[in-house]
Amino acid sequence: MLELFYSNRHETLSQALLDDVAAFALNDGNPFASQTIIVPSAAVRRRLELDMAARFGICANVDLCYLAQWLWARIGGVLPVPEHSPFAPDRLVWRCFRLLGAMTEAAPEP
Repeated sequence: MLELFYSNRHETLSQALLDDVAAFALNDGNPFASQTIIVPSAAVRRRLELDMAARFGICANVDLCYLAQWLWARIGGVLPVPEHSPFAPDRLVWRCFRLLGAMTEAAPEP
C-alpha cells in the first residue's frame, strides 16, 4: 500500500517513516529482513541514516536507493537488462565527457 505524507519539515517526515519502519520490523516477524527506502538525494539519504542511528542505535540492513536504481532492479526481475543502467550517473558522466571532448577536438580554432 502506498501512503503519502506531506510536510515542509524533515523531522515530521522522518518521524513518520521511522514509525513505519519500526512497526514493519515488529509485524514482519523477521528482524533480519532488509528494508528498502527510496530517497530523492544523497543529502536526504545521509540524514535518514543519521536519524535511524539516533532512534534505533544503529542503521543497518537498510537499502536506501534512488528511484531510478530501484526501478531498474524491478525491471531486471521481469526483463533481461544489464546489471547496471546505462543511464546511471557514474556511467553517463563518462559518455558526456567523451562527447564534449570530441566536440572540442572538432571545433575550429578562433
